Formats: sequence, C-alpha cells, structure tokens
Amino acid sequence: MPTVIRTSLAWLVTAEMILVALLVVGTWHMVAAARPDAEGPAAASPGASPKVMSSAPDPVTIAREAERALLPGLRLCRAWWRSRVDRLRLELASFGRLEWRLVHAAADRIQRYSTALGRRVGRT
Repeated sequence: MPTVIRTSLAWLVTAEMILVALLVVGTWHMVAAARPDAEGPAAASPGASPKVMSSAPDPVTIAREAERALLPGLRLCRAWWRSRVDRLRLELASFGRLEWRLVHAAADRIQRYSTALGRRVGRT
C-alpha cells in the first residue's frame, strides 16, 4: 500500500478529483446566483398590494412571468427553435453525405489494396 501512495499517478488522480470537485462547487454557486428570487419582484416592494386572482388568468401575463423566472440563455420562442432545428438538419445532411463519401472511398481503397495484395501473393 505505501507504494501506491508514493506513485505520481495516485497524486495526479487525487489532484484531478479535487479540481473537478472545486469546478462543480463553483458552477453550482454561479447557477444559484443567476436564479431570481422565488417570491419575485412583488416581495421586493413592501408597499405593493397582493394581486387578486381572477377566475381566468391572463395568458400573456403568465407567459411574461414565466420568461422572467427562466435562467439566462434559455429560449422558448418557436420560430427561433424551428430555424435552429432546420439549420441543424441541413448540417447533419451535409455531414452524412461527407461521411458516406469518406467511408466508401476508404472501402474502395481497401478493396483495391487487397486485390493488389492478392495478385502479389498469387505470383510468389
């Protein structure tokens, strides 16, 4: 067991684990600091009167409140997501074509090589 402690690999792994733990804790604190308060802006102003809920809430008001509660960078706009997904589909299609050409070119090259190798082996 003492040789395990002395090896540099054990110290390297320990240092890496400590570094990852520090990064996780730092990220956790950054995300927690970016979140708005649970009570929202109504709790910040003490003179504000509480809202009276009607039987049918306004959907626009609900959407605005939901947008405020989201973390920065999260988008819910359908048009933005639609354009993003369409662009992703185009990129995937072009990547698929490129992959197909590369795989078939490599397969053809292997076939030519094995054919040429078979001819050489047959001669000797």
